[in-house]
Amino acid sequence: MSDDRVKFAVVGLGGFAKSHLAGVASVEEAGIGELDAVVCIDPENHVETRVELRSQGVRVFDDVGSLLEAGGMDVVTLPIGIHDHVRLSTKCMEAGYHVLVEKPLCGAVQDANDLIDVRDRTGKTILIGYQHLYSQTIQELKARV
Repeated sequence: MSDDRVKFAVVGLGGFAKSHLAGVASVEEAGIGELDAVVCIDPENHVETRVELRSQGVRVFDDVGSLLEAGGMDVVTLPIGIHDHVRLSTKCMEAGYHVLVEKPLCGAVQDANDLIDVRDRTGKTILIGYQHLYSQTIQELKARV
């Protein structure tokens, strides 16, 4: 694959992570990105998926720390529990990666403000997955309004 493609890492293989994996598959088909790595939080439930991903050249990790230490990706997506959004988004941005995290972002305004500070300090982008919020149609409507 080309070096100019955006390399994605997805944390999780089940639940909503399947949606993130499908989204990355779409950018792969468009030729602009690729699935570089995944973190499998519950390996006993994803034995076959782990084998299949490895056979496709996708790196598979057991925890986020190992993923960040290995590096090599551009964006880390976090389709994980709300209780981990702020902690892992911070950890990923501080390690030098852009982040796509799911909604709701957090339970307290102070946590959101802390993430804004981390974003500003690291210069990394953090996006919150609000379905079609970033689609071209929605962006055009926002511009018109």
